[in-house]
Amino acid sequence: MDIIDLHADLGSDLFTHVSTLEEAINRFGTVHLPGLQQGGYRAVGGASFFDGQQDWPTMQATMMRFRRVLQNFPEDVVIIEKPDDFDDDRLGVVLTVEGMGGVIEAPAAAVDWMSRLGIKIASLQWSEENALSTGINGDLRRGLTPLGKQAVKALNENRVIIDVSHANVRSFYDMMSLTAGPIIATHSNCFALHSHPRNLTDEQIRLISEHGGVIGLVAVWPFLESSKSEDTIYRLAEHAAHIAEISSIEHVALGFDFMDYYGESNASANLKGLSTFSEAQNCVSVFKQYGFSNDDIQKITSLNAKRIVNSIL
Repeated sequence: MDIIDLHADLGSDLFTHVSTLEEAINRFGTVHLPGLQQGGYRAVGGASFFDGQQDWPTMQATMMRFRRVLQNFPEDVVIIEKPDDFDDDRLGVVLTVEGMGGVIEAPAAAVDWMSRLGIKIASLQWSEENALSTGINGDLRRGLTPLGKQAVKALNENRVIIDVSHANVRSFYDMMSLTAGPIIATHSNCFALHSHPRNLTDEQIRLISEHGGVIGLVAVWPFLESSKSEDTIYRLAEHAAHIAEISSIEHVALGFDFMDYYGESNASANLKGLSTFSEAQNCVSVFKQYGFSNDDIQKITSLNAKRIVNSIL
């Protein structure tokens, strides 16, 4: 089945792990593209990830390099910018941003620039506190700042989807109260099944669904259970079923957050049997074993994500 994975830190990988554009092109063509093709990817949310330590010029350079890398593969890759791009035979890449910590002034201008570059999904913060918002590691009493509220308005006006993964509870509700567009969690699981601060409560899941959004299931074991085991991959299906029960199957998607290309220490955070792009089809058999119908599996693996992105194109 087609896979649309809403979260992979490709943009930041191609900036931080190599020095030049030429090296980044080679890395994408030899490390990332083959696995994405082998895994049956229809599209991937390619994130430029920022943990709050990068300034705005570094953010811009990262995002621009990623787009330039993709443009060097015209026979294999299409950057998703209009609805029929998902129906292209080539791999689709949705340009996304994870964390906007480098934006410390003029957020509307920054969002306008990101939108012109083709960014379609963005989160205001990673897990840190920044000038816009507060992540899960920040002050529980702190949410969006006045600049963050300006950023939300600009994201709405530019039809960029807001991603609430990594936002703390107060920031989440602040974003919900302000946004007129869809809100998604590109890579989060269910707090009711495993009480990790990165996971979403049932109320948060309902609110995302009421805003027309989706929750991308993340294949990182600490968000699924207290210790990694052979069966952790099956927890993913349980979280999918819980989201469907709380909202509906229309709001379940994928956001694996594979980390194998960051090195073994990071790759170990993913699941046995679901730790690389090339293994993405293994989730299909897990969902089948759990009892999901083929129609519902197609919604989870690609159709729901396609619908939400197409809604802003």
